[in-house]
Amino acid sequence: AIALAELGDTTRSVSMLEELTRRAPSDAMVWRSLGFVYGRAGRHAAAEKALRGAVGLAPKYPRAWRDLGVILAARGKEEDARAAYRRALQLAPGDETALINLANLESRAGRHERALDYYRDAARRDSTQAMAYRGQVRELVVLGRIDDAGGVWRRWLAVAPDDPAVREGAARHFVHTGRIDIALGMAAEAVRIEAPI
Repeated sequence: AIALAELGDTTRSVSMLEELTRRAPSDAMVWRSLGFVYGRAGRHAAAEKALRGAVGLAPKYPRAWRDLGVILAARGKEEDARAAYRRALQLAPGDETALINLANLESRAGRHERALDYYRDAARRDSTQAMAYRGQVRELVVLGRIDDAGGVWRRWLAVAPDDPAVREGAARHFVHTGRIDIALGMAAEAVRIEAPI
């Protein structure tokens, strides 16, 4: 059912999962899956209900809490979404996706320093998490901390030296800030390690 949803066939996926909830009404994983697919289909009220069912059945199920946070945020219930993300993090402190979701929520609310802290924490937990770096750069630019944003680009490039989008983004940042020498150094490094640019 999840594979069908990933392929864009949410109608059949929902039908299968609804049948599964009738067969196994006490299975939190089935309810979480149904909530996830309802969310994919844009049926947020139904998704919230299914996910609340999942966390009601299994209150220590961090992915269900995280998914509930996503749906609550989509429905404009920011405080409830924050609480769901925090619960997910209490249960799974290493879940960088919940941190990024929480950071995105704070960013949209204009709480840029708080969002930046969450993005940094996500990057510390998973140094390959592109969304954590992208979020840090965005927040630092909004806060007018351009040099700090350059530092994030450098750290991101250090963990993803073969990623052409990261190299190009970093180079563009330094060109935009008037540091063409740094951008050229990044291009030279790409040639030296034979990374795409």
